[in-house]
Amino acid sequence: MIAKKFFRPDLGKLVQTRSAVIAATDNPYKDPNWILCVWLVLDGKLDFEQFRVNFYNNIVLKKIRNGQLHSPEYQQYFSKWLGFMFWKWEEKFDIKDHMRYIFPDDIDATINEEDLRQLIKQLAWKPFQDKKSPWEFLFVPNYKENGKDYPDKSVLFLRVHHGFCDGFAILNLLLKEVNNISMANVAKPARIQKNFLIKSLETVLFWLMCPYMFMKMLVRTVDTNEWHLPSQKLIRPLNTGFTDRIPLSYIKEIKNIHNVSFSAVIYASLTGALRNMMLEMGKKVPSYMSTAVAVPMPGHPEKLRNHFIFSFLQLPIGIENPIDCLQKVERNLTRLKRSPVPLFNFGLIPLLGGTFASTMKLFSANKYSTLLTSNFPGPPATTYFIGGGGSNRVTDMNFAAGLGEGDVGIGFCMMSYDEGMRIITSFDTNILSSDQMVDLFNKKIIEQMEIFRLNRNCV
Repeated sequence: MIAKKFFRPDLGKLVQTRSAVIAATDNPYKDPNWILCVWLVLDGKLDFEQFRVNFYNNIVLKKIRNGQLHSPEYQQYFSKWLGFMFWKWEEKFDIKDHMRYIFPDDIDATINEEDLRQLIKQLAWKPFQDKKSPWEFLFVPNYKENGKDYPDKSVLFLRVHHGFCDGFAILNLLLKEVNNISMANVAKPARIQKNFLIKSLETVLFWLMCPYMFMKMLVRTVDTNEWHLPSQKLIRPLNTGFTDRIPLSYIKEIKNIHNVSFSAVIYASLTGALRNMMLEMGKKVPSYMSTAVAVPMPGHPEKLRNHFIFSFLQLPIGIENPIDCLQKVERNLTRLKRSPVPLFNFGLIPLLGGTFASTMKLFSANKYSTLLTSNFPGPPATTYFIGGGGSNRVTDMNFAAGLGEGDVGIGFCMMSYDEGMRIITSFDTNILSSDQMVDLFNKKIIEQMEIFRLNRNCV
């Protein structure tokens, strides 16, 4: 930092270590693999011009007590110097570079659901403008859902590079900062309460056992199957499809029937769909298929930060009986929740993020799993978007994401909203060759859920 003051006074602060691991290993301005894209479907037309003014004044220029900007990152981009990642101010910040109509030559364009799909495919992989902060709001004022004769909705996209922040920070921005909606009702990861003796014993065993358990997890996670392709064969953007909105009550009914967790129903449904799709395509079904799982950690700061880790979950794709598969997934999830490895990973990330960018790149690529899954809870009730000065009901809220560095060619993104959720599914074209094939796969997910629901006596 002393050298920076003398030789590079144009640089800002170091990128926080947990974010640097992503920012240093994935270039947001050229072939990015770590884009987060959230979209909100709104009733009526949002006053986007007013929203832009409000966001600039209330969020971008927001200051803390000492007069400094609360989030200077909105006006800064990543810059590497001496192998480390710094923030650097944009030369001439213009809010219109970051908040604009998605079709600037036809701002009143109308899109339908298929158009929305194609936009999401592109936005999840599109590079950001060079030397600009890696975030942007994009707006489509006219959206016509299937079955409607006229557009009565609009769509607002928020796109960020994962090095900029994580999903929880995005949710905090959209709910609390922009729309004054409390985050109190949004489910958050909680610390497990334990007595002093157990905590002391676990602390001692933690440092003795965790390195071994961490390495064991990596060895067990390495996938060998026909869908685990090397990065050289992966093609972007991915083919993508969305399930219909699934009522949370439907998933809860299944979990109660079989006495398993909500997550077990989701992961077992994905597992069954993967198995059935491989069989239908004449592929050899492995005993298991691993997925990287985004695990949010307690205590997320109310800043633009990354505060999560990836762990790995084995999906027992080789089990033929659906109920046996569901129970096995539940056991695997329970083992993951009780494992100290995620906490060990969480401690390792700042150490890795404090090294040179070249060192981070050696350890950050996911060469292990075939899949990546990200699932986090959103608002449990209907919300209204007031950031534009009006009150537009949010009818749907979802997100898609890149799959990161490595050999991952299949991704699942899920965010619950207003007692429902969609599964956003993405496949490399060398695995499933078209969007229509992904739609077929999504139908198999729902079919698998229905099998679980109907097998009430197989507990």
